[in-house]
Amino acid sequence: QFGLAMALLVVGLLVGRQLQPAPTAPGVQPNTEVTELRNEVTEMRQMVALSLIQQQSASDRIRGVNWSYQMPKPDNEFLTVLLDTLMHDPSVNVRLATVEALRQFGDQPVVRRGVVQAMSQQASPMVQIALIDLAVDLKEKGSIDTLRQLTQNEKLDGAVRERAQKGISELE
Repeated sequence: QFGLAMALLVVGLLVGRQLQPAPTAPGVQPNTEVTELRNEVTEMRQMVALSLIQQQSASDRIRGVNWSYQMPKPDNEFLTVLLDTLMHDPSVNVRLATVEALRQFGDQPVVRRGVVQAMSQQASPMVQIALIDLAVDLKEKGSIDTLRQLTQNEKLDGAVRERAQKGISELE
């Protein structure tokens, strides 16, 4: 399945390079076939990424997450898969890679909500700190209540509580 997806991707890329659009004059519509082909290549990239994310090997899952950097505007289904990976992947490294991949899609409401939700559900202090930093970088004011809860949770690592407190002060 992976080999077939890679072969289709290579064919799509080769065909896409052959059909590069010529510069068009203002007001002239670009070739619709080229636009359709680009959409197909984007869909194929998503397919490959989704296939990799579902593999057994953590390194394959990280590669799948990293494929998201090649997608300028993935659909909500793909973003939901990334968020699900963030919430449930057994590997801390895969979840950390997912946090960084989601950073590029921080303008999407589904990503913002998912980041806030994941903050309190993560067991790994490293992932929690990465999520706090992401929420602060995105200036997500909706995360303040969650950050307050984190600062009051005595069971959490001290560094997480400290970073949450710092995040609150930066967002207020």
